[in-house]
Amino acid sequence: MALETSLEGTLKEDRLETRVLIEQSLDFKRSLSLVSRSFHALVEEFLYEILLIRRPLAFTRLSARLRQKPLAHGRPSRGWWVRRLELDFDVNRRLLKWTEGWDNLWGLLSACSHLQVLRLNPRGSIRAEFERGRYYSYNWSAGCSVQLLQNIAGLHGRTLRRIEFGESIVVKPSHFAEFLSQLPVLELGHASSIGFVSDHIAHRVGSDSQPDPAPWPQAPAMNNRLLHLHTLHVELPEIPKELVSWTLPSLKHLHVTRADESYMEEHTLKFLRAHDRTIRSLYHERQVYSPFDRLWQVFTQLPSLEHLLLADAARSRWNWLLPLERHDHLRTITVYRRADTSDRHDSLMAQLDDLLKALEKGRLPALRNIRILGDDVGRDFIRRVRLRHFDSFDIRWDIHRAPATLA
Repeated sequence: MALETSLEGTLKEDRLETRVLIEQSLDFKRSLSLVSRSFHALVEEFLYEILLIRRPLAFTRLSARLRQKPLAHGRPSRGWWVRRLELDFDVNRRLLKWTEGWDNLWGLLSACSHLQVLRLNPRGSIRAEFERGRYYSYNWSAGCSVQLLQNIAGLHGRTLRRIEFGESIVVKPSHFAEFLSQLPVLELGHASSIGFVSDHIAHRVGSDSQPDPAPWPQAPAMNNRLLHLHTLHVELPEIPKELVSWTLPSLKHLHVTRADESYMEEHTLKFLRAHDRTIRSLYHERQVYSPFDRLWQVFTQLPSLEHLLLADAARSRWNWLLPLERHDHLRTITVYRRADTSDRHDSLMAQLDDLLKALEKGRLPALRNIRILGDDVGRDFIRRVRLRHFDSFDIRWDIHRAPATLA
């Protein structure tokens, strides 16, 4: 799963399980490499296949080691074997003092020459003093500079199949579009935060205010970009306007946040209409919904949608997001149930009753599968769900313990 980029594989991926498997694999490879010199020579290329950085220390020394070549004649540098690079650590005040190195990830980008998967997920909460003896905490964030994006695209654009920017890495919409245009084999693009960084401390690490470096290389024609992109994860209102004129023939899954704005800009609706024949599944990630949500606008633009994925949390009321009119192709609804979900009248049971009403009114004639996944799904919960009167609609249920969210 560490190098998985297919649509089916990434939709089913459990991030926690993947992390456990990566760490177990690294421990096993490390043990083999210590058996003897001959074993080390055999295992070394697999030992560096996945590079997981959990602590922000000694990046320069690590980059130098990756550039070194083994003693065996004719073998490439250690960094040549790295296929997945993942930065996943908590930020502290020591990191904020690093003013150089962010734009090339402290030399790691050039040291690893054949990346296929890149995940940038540093995060943290910073404690700062605003008056003598009085402190406050805020979530750390860093602007993803155009220089960093150009370095990633220039060094790995021809091999990168999966790119993910965590919630604390903020990318400008126009920069994100230019960046994507330079990745011809990309299959999954994930940018949780598209917008602008305003916090002055964040500017010390990476800044939106930095002047743009050299112009971007010429991109392929608009109808020849991102031919393999099947999954896009964005904040829907901030989707780059440049993407509206692109043709993404393989786009099948849209993972969106903030699709519930009271006003959705026309370029966003145009993007949805342009891909209304290809998008088959939609995951709307939000913990609290309201009757003023506008996800129904998305439904009207995606008549070919077959799979709707939703988060279920206390007071979420995702039933407000069901189509207001008949939708002929929606076959599956998946609900990721959080452990803190209450079982009061605004819980999943009441929302399933509303779903039943939508079926009775003929709004979802193609619905055949209801999947309820979560870490609190027990026998009593399953029994209560079974009591709902869905039998006459030939619904297949899939209820079991699973991750409470889709990564």
